[in-house]
Amino acid sequence: MKVSKIMNKNKWLYLPIELKVRELESRILMACEASERGYRVVLGHKNEIQTNLSIMPQGIFLTYGMAENLLPILENATNFGHQIIAQDEEGLVVWQHGRYQKYRISNKTLNLIQYVFTWGDNQKQLISETFPEYSTKIITTGSPRIDLLREPYNKVFDDRVEKIKKTYGPYILVNTNFGLVNNFKGMTDYYEHVKKAYNLTTDYDEAFHKSRFEFQNQLNGYFIEMIKALSNSFPKIKIIVRPHPAENHDTNRKIFHDFNNVIIHHEGCVIPWLKASEVMIHNGCTTGVEAVILDKAAVTYRPIKNDLIETFLPSFVSHEAFTLNDLVSIVASYLDGKRIFEDKKNSNEMNYYVANLRNSYAVDQIIDTLDRIKIDNNDSRTKPFFEYLEKQKYTNFDNSDFLFGANDITSRYVRHKFSGLSKVEVNYLLSKFQTISGRFQDVSAKRIGPSMYLFESKKNRLSPIKLIKRLLYKFTSNLPDLKKIKSTDPYINKGKSSLNSIQCPENLDKTFPRNLPQATLISEISLGNQGGSQLFIGDINNDGIKEFIWLQSAGIFKSDLFAQSEHFNERQDPGFNQHLFCLTATDQNNRLLWQVGAPYTQSSPSFVSHACEQMVSIADIDADGQNEVIVLDSSNNLLILDGLNGKIKASIKLPADNFSIVKTSIKEGTRQGNRILIGNADKPYMPYEYGNPWLFYNGNLELIHQGEYIGAGHNAVVFDANADGVDEFLIGYQLVDINGQVIWTMDKWENRKMDEPAEQHVDDISIVKIDNDWFAAIAGSDQLYFIDSAGRCKWEKKLPHPQYTVVLSKGKEARIIVLNQREIMNCFDINGTLLWERLFPEHWPIKRPLSSYTVRPIHMNAPAAIIRRSEGNPDLFVYKEGGWPYGIDSNGSPCLFFPPTSYAETKDMRPKLRRINDHGLSFESEAFDSAGDGTSRVIIYNRRYAWIYTL
Repeated sequence: MKVSKIMNKNKWLYLPIELKVRELESRILMACEASERGYRVVLGHKNEIQTNLSIMPQGIFLTYGMAENLLPILENATNFGHQIIAQDEEGLVVWQHGRYQKYRISNKTLNLIQYVFTWGDNQKQLISETFPEYSTKIITTGSPRIDLLREPYNKVFDDRVEKIKKTYGPYILVNTNFGLVNNFKGMTDYYEHVKKAYNLTTDYDEAFHKSRFEFQNQLNGYFIEMIKALSNSFPKIKIIVRPHPAENHDTNRKIFHDFNNVIIHHEGCVIPWLKASEVMIHNGCTTGVEAVILDKAAVTYRPIKNDLIETFLPSFVSHEAFTLNDLVSIVASYLDGKRIFEDKKNSNEMNYYVANLRNSYAVDQIIDTLDRIKIDNNDSRTKPFFEYLEKQKYTNFDNSDFLFGANDITSRYVRHKFSGLSKVEVNYLLSKFQTISGRFQDVSAKRIGPSMYLFESKKNRLSPIKLIKRLLYKFTSNLPDLKKIKSTDPYINKGKSSLNSIQCPENLDKTFPRNLPQATLISEISLGNQGGSQLFIGDINNDGIKEFIWLQSAGIFKSDLFAQSEHFNERQDPGFNQHLFCLTATDQNNRLLWQVGAPYTQSSPSFVSHACEQMVSIADIDADGQNEVIVLDSSNNLLILDGLNGKIKASIKLPADNFSIVKTSIKEGTRQGNRILIGNADKPYMPYEYGNPWLFYNGNLELIHQGEYIGAGHNAVVFDANADGVDEFLIGYQLVDINGQVIWTMDKWENRKMDEPAEQHVDDISIVKIDNDWFAAIAGSDQLYFIDSAGRCKWEKKLPHPQYTVVLSKGKEARIIVLNQREIMNCFDINGTLLWERLFPEHWPIKRPLSSYTVRPIHMNAPAAIIRRSEGNPDLFVYKEGGWPYGIDSNGSPCLFFPPTSYAETKDMRPKLRRINDHGLSFESEAFDSAGDGTSRVIIYNRRYAWIYTL
């Protein structure tokens, strides 16, 4: 029975996450349930929450285990006034014969815990028999992770299941569990970790755990043999291998490199992979139990046995295979659709180990129990949470190496298990739970740290939410006072600009540093209905002065953005038009030069557009001495337009509608030698993998080559790599000549396959010139690579999804700045030394406009416009994360302010869309040399207005 929300109005609940792929969805479900009942819930990585327990309001802290090595953390929580509850995330599949109680539970930790929530009666009995004095604390509830396997919550995975099926077709899933012998940290380091975690003090203890290592090592060899046999026996079926989160995934990739139908995939929750599989294979793994609950075929492969080490339930509920021949035969039967094993989902044994498979949900029973816990909400020991946090040095995130910054093996292991947590992920799961349950509509999630989110109900919402944003990166000074001038209605002023009739918005952020150098606003432009989703700048008429080209285009159509689903239905949006295309050329004073296509005519400027940031290139492609504009329209056409008048000089139909990248290579005076590179920057049509294929045309629009490239992703760089007067293309991890032939593959990727998971792609590449050679900084999925001109990796950094690179300064003084996961910013020197790390707040120096959704548009639209300066004036970049842009120097400090106007306060509608920046309600910026004379200018724009500044 749920108690009144009023009773829990001041209660705080803290939910740490250790393994993201294992716990994220269940933690968010628990946060939703608790928030709806009036709790305020903080969810995030365990290190970040544990570090901040001293400054958080007294509340209820969930520990994911009860081993003695967790005692310092629990003592710390208790000392700061928190009540502790526990659910062992590894409490379902446990050792018998007293070993679970010996190695996973401590009398000292139980003494500090208010309640232990068990997966089932088996776990409860094991604990109660050994620690009878705590039996009243032990409550059988089941696990929220099991709730996710039941209706309606298992529907949270439906979109992912369909996507997996479309990508891989029927497949065999193999879940490995060899964290002891194929550990990310290496066997020696990990064994030392085990000794400490399990407090191995006797010869008996060490002998038992050494036998575990030996058993797993043998079993690992059998599994390698088995996976190769499956690959050969079922050559037309994909074999998806999902290693345990603790495993070294690269080891598996190397082992199975030559097996084309074997794919190593470790990202995300395992449940959709179970649901989409034809049959899954494991040994002693919780996923075997989960598969059976999902009514999927589970086979346990047991070529060797050791009853003292192996666990009971996964083998009992699964179809056992003891030889390789038996396994292949069993798998073949399941692939033929035969159910050849007794379903043990409803067996007495299953129900003894797993509670609440029917009727009640574990999450409900857990929160019911939490309602009994009394918390001192009038705690005089600490100040209110946000006031206290504001005074912490932590709020600069300079000491957040525990999560993102440090590069030692332990820190990399933490990131290996928890790669970060974006707002997109959290809000997506929250919206899914709201949709499938018909509940939690008043629950929202706000980011309050690198990985921490505050869940709360609207009826219980904290008022000082602005302070949360200030915690991200604190400056203690105020904005300069800006003169206010009488404003006119920006929507009535059509096409005319009057700098004397505008005023600065009221929402200037007072935390922005004062007395920064200010750029000078020299022009303000009302774009009317021609304002584009993307601006391109170049000399299109060969007069030596740059012109503006405004593109309105719907972009990629194969993207998830346009996939219909129960929650996102963009194709029904009034702003969606797949064939929308308009290209408008103006001079810098907004005088119309020419226009191709019809501009968007509805009252709102927020038409849907995705991945159109590289759809235009300006070059003399036909070698006639006059620049052309090469563009992809929205009807599968590649157009060559006359730069003088916009007339179509040539065109060709492309084979699909998902091409969105245009790059050009010019060999002066030879039309045959010129190249147009056409790329797919997102989801492919089969049979191509992510970011492929790429098309090579010459200046006559004759197809020279069509190819796929490893890690192709979202960008390609065109430059003369070997200084022979002919350009090359750096596509993904491969250097390619103008005819599409691979010159070299980066050494770290020489043994990788084309069908690596889609996550393994290149987001951005920057070239660094040092002396007479070049190097490249490559932002690749979860690594930053720094390679030389021969494709050799000089150093690499494990980062939380690097997506964009900026190179400031030159030569050996170059600074490589990386923007990660739409969030963290790192800076390295050319030797790979981390110089600084920042997490800037959103939307300043202007606070969030009422209408502005600002998911950071880092994917392909450059978030940083680089301003090259003369000698004595260091380079800087204009940072645009969706809010009003500002300048940042190579030290990671704000260094340039662009005074905004009242026109910067947009008032357009707020469409409901997953990638809401694709509706164009945020601000973009570009830096350009107006007339080739070294005079730097910056243009800031949205789809209604543009502002030009000089430095």
